[in-house]
Amino acid sequence: MKAFSQSTGVPHNYREMASTKSFPPVAPAYFDLKGASAYVGRGLSVKRLRKALTEPGGLPHFRIGGKILISKKDLDLWLIRFRQEPISLDLLVEEVMAEFKDGHRKKTKGKQN
Repeated sequence: MKAFSQSTGVPHNYREMASTKSFPPVAPAYFDLKGASAYVGRGLSVKRLRKALTEPGGLPHFRIGGKILISKKDLDLWLIRFRQEPISLDLLVEEVMAEFKDGHRKKTKGKQN
């Protein structure tokens, strides 16, 4: 049987957990520019993120006083716009060769007339 605090009605072990701060860390919902740069990793500097704030279709943000805040969700959505799918080299060579052959056929047909 759990012992409850008579003053709060909260089980003692929960109060102990709260007092030792053993809760898992919570990911921030908003970043400043330095935090956003650290979240993204080595690819985007604070300088690049600051520039992205003023570009057309740039990074959505909040400006509260002199502080710039970027929501994690907005940052993730903004990053997704720059995602590039890998290119198969074999497929690329096939496409180029097909275009080359089509262009060569058109040139030879034009010479026959």
